[in-house]
Amino acid sequence: MTTIRSLTFVRDDGSELVKDKPMSWDYVERKVTEALKITRGNAVKARQQLIAWTYEDNKLLYELTKPHMTGIAGHAIGHVINKQNHEAEDKKPDLKTVSEQDINGDFGLEILKAIAAGGSPQFGTESTAPRVKKKQASQSHIDAINAMTGKKKTD
Repeated sequence: MTTIRSLTFVRDDGSELVKDKPMSWDYVERKVTEALKITRGNAVKARQQLIAWTYEDNKLLYELTKPHMTGIAGHAIGHVINKQNHEAEDKKPDLKTVSEQDINGDFGLEILKAIAAGGSPQFGTESTAPRVKKKQASQSHIDAINAMTGKKKTD
């Protein structure tokens, strides 16, 4: 088991700050127990009390968030990266520039010729499967339907 005796933090100006060994999880457990006692076992109110204490007790806030710090930092970094990517995409023009060859080319003319020539399929009129003729219902089928509806049998 590794024992942490001190932590070293780097400040924004580059200087280092050395802190003594952080509190153990026992401190958090004591505060949670105290919050539950104050709220008579109500978990929702105890959670609210614990959060309220973190506004004034930085040590409690640190101990509560320490197991989740990697995820919190990763979320913050991902949020900033996504924001930067969206800002970069917003700066790009939405429309493509049309080249001189596209304007003077005969691509559009060929499409118009194909449509004017006729014989080209029109949207919605083509069939994806061959049509099947309806089959005549068998006499036994007709008799069964008539029996269900109460009609007499026709010969």
